[in-house]
Amino acid sequence: TRALPAAGVGLSLLTKDNYGGGTIAASDAESRVLEELQFSLGEGPCIDAYSSRRPVLEPQLSTHGMRRWPGYAAAAQEQGVQAVFAFPLQIGAARAGALDIYRKEAGSLTDDALTQAVTFAEVAMGLLVDGQARAGQGETRNALGFDPAGNGQPVGVQQAE
Repeated sequence: TRALPAAGVGLSLLTKDNYGGGTIAASDAESRVLEELQFSLGEGPCIDAYSSRRPVLEPQLSTHGMRRWPGYAAAAQEQGVQAVFAFPLQIGAARAGALDIYRKEAGSLTDDALTQAVTFAEVAMGLLVDGQARAGQGETRNALGFDPAGNGQPVGVQQAE
């Protein structure tokens, strides 16, 4: 969130049927809620980015976003989010999920911010692949170093009150 013009960021894993997976990291509690809403409603930018294998850019949820994801867009706006951008986590044919960026104000990302977001998604996918390659057979590894309890903080760092 410090490097991007964002109020929050979330990272979720998905499976081919979009029912598996879930949120693995979020910059704050509100972003975690926004990530989880996509799984409970079965719609949203994360799911679309994963399915289409392309970035999903929605600079104004109140218009086109309401047609794309009526339930999700309404719920996100209730949380104060006006724009959302999702970037698939993929390398070649392999895909794992999506990185979502949330903004409180409507508007597109700049070219520089788009480039940074794509880079962050590539790095996240690389960390996931690396972490899994280091895990033993039949086990998974938290390659991103985030607390599995779900507070979105790096392991060993307490969330500020």
